[in-house]
Amino acid sequence: MRNPPFTMFGPPITFLGVDACDLDDPAGYADADVVILGAPLDGGTTYRSGARFGPSAVRQACYLPQNGSRPSLALRVDALKDLKVYDAGDVALYARTASWYQGLLPGVP
Repeated sequence: MRNPPFTMFGPPITFLGVDACDLDDPAGYADADVVILGAPLDGGTTYRSGARFGPSAVRQACYLPQNGSRPSLALRVDALKDLKVYDAGDVALYARTASWYQGLLPGVP
């Protein structure tokens, strides 16, 4: 899914503005070097819930107007130009069981 549809709150936000993909359509990310997958989970928190908003907060904080370049001077690589990166969104996780990771595994090919 190259350009995801607008939601009622505006355009969907992807990590660093990379193209979005759908995990249910392997052909959509077959050429990917990296697929970003969020795991929003509050299961390990007590009295300070909110960790489930982490993946969304990272996407919002990193969604800046850009020219498609994020070079790393230390590594001498520009990951967004040298690699094909997609954002697959968040996996639906439910922390009511001790085996919450079973909700994550179907999302990882």
